[in-house]
Amino acid sequence: MSLSAAKPADIGADLAAIREDLSHLSNTVAALLKQQGKAITDEISDTAASTGEAVSAALAGIKPGLKHAGAAISADIERNPVTATLMAFAAGMALTLLLRHRT
Repeated sequence: MSLSAAKPADIGADLAAIREDLSHLSNTVAALLKQQGKAITDEISDTAASTGEAVSAALAGIKPGLKHAGAAISADIERNPVTATLMAFAAGMALTLLLRHRT
């Protein structure tokens, strides 16, 4: 049937069918996006949880070493306070030179 031979009732029915199809398509796309968003959110949450556990395990493994290193540094500072002060001053100057803003 050509467009010129179509009756107004037929055109109205066709437009209603097109509106219904577009509404169904819109609902389907929205449901698909919601499903994909939930899947991505779940994956990110799982990844964050496993990463957090790995970081906690790594920190637990290095804590004793850090305590030992801290105690060793503290003992070195008590034995050589002048050297420790000069090293701290040199480190501070080096950081100042590296981090200062260039104007």
